[in-house]
Amino acid sequence: MWRQKQDVLQTKKIEIAAQTDIGLERKTNQDRYAMSCFSDDTILLAIADGLGGEPGGEIASDYVMEEFKQLTDMGYTKVAKDPSSFFEKMDQALCTLAEKNHELNGMATTLISIFIKNYVASWCHSGDSRLYHLRKNRIRQITQDQTLARFLIQEGELTRH
Repeated sequence: MWRQKQDVLQTKKIEIAAQTDIGLERKTNQDRYAMSCFSDDTILLAIADGLGGEPGGEIASDYVMEEFKQLTDMGYTKVAKDPSSFFEKMDQALCTLAEKNHELNGMATTLISIFIKNYVASWCHSGDSRLYHLRKNRIRQITQDQTLARFLIQEGELTRH
């Protein structure tokens, strides 16, 4: 069981740390991440969090991270040019897995992928895992949750309180 995991990726110019923990409420940790540095010094980071109450959340986040880890220099450049295509490919693959095993029906994961090259970051995300920017002791939320609740608040159908 993956209760906690911690890693550091260090290049000549940048150091990135990642850590996950099961927390106090859950019985399984569905958080997964991947960190890679490619031959042109591009860094790829990815975070997935299986949807906790849904069947197969852990399988979904595992599957997506394994696909990220398989990216080679050639494969990552394709994903970097069109990250949404990777997201669509993962969505289709998870649907296919669920069709083959009905116990996994509804399995899903959040996903954030970040590419850093020459100190410029680009990202793509899906779900409610958030991306933050931390600099000089200031933290700024970069992404907005992609949830039904946020959509309904945005549309004025719900209020925050």
